[in-house]
Amino acid sequence: MEEHGPDARHFSVSESRERKAATFHRVLSLYVRDCWDARTPVRASELAQLLDLSLPYLSQRCRELVGVNLSRALKRQQVRYAAKLLRETGLNNAEIAEAAGFGTEKTLFRVFGMLCGTTPQAYRRHMKK
Repeated sequence: MEEHGPDARHFSVSESRERKAATFHRVLSLYVRDCWDARTPVRASELAQLLDLSLPYLSQRCRELVGVNLSRALKRQQVRYAAKLLRETGLNNAEIAEAAGFGTEKTLFRVFGMLCGTTPQAYRRHMKK
């Protein structure tokens, strides 16, 4: 993350809200992608540490910039990746859960259902039509 991700200076007060939100989304995407590549869990506390920010401050900035708390923003990134894998691969749910950092199928189903309103299988079937 450090070699290509922005640091805390990218959240300065002088930037426009839209630019800050775009930068924040980029930071989240890079962090989550790094976790997927390393097959490590996605953790808000680790992202805060990498950015040298406190977790409460980072979560507050996330809510201000993207309208949801940090945990939900990270889960959205994971679900986007899981959805991509469901559309573009033949991986089973356990493999997708692991690849997207959910750990277990149960967690994948719970979070995917919470954010998408459907199951991963129903999403895959719908996308293949």
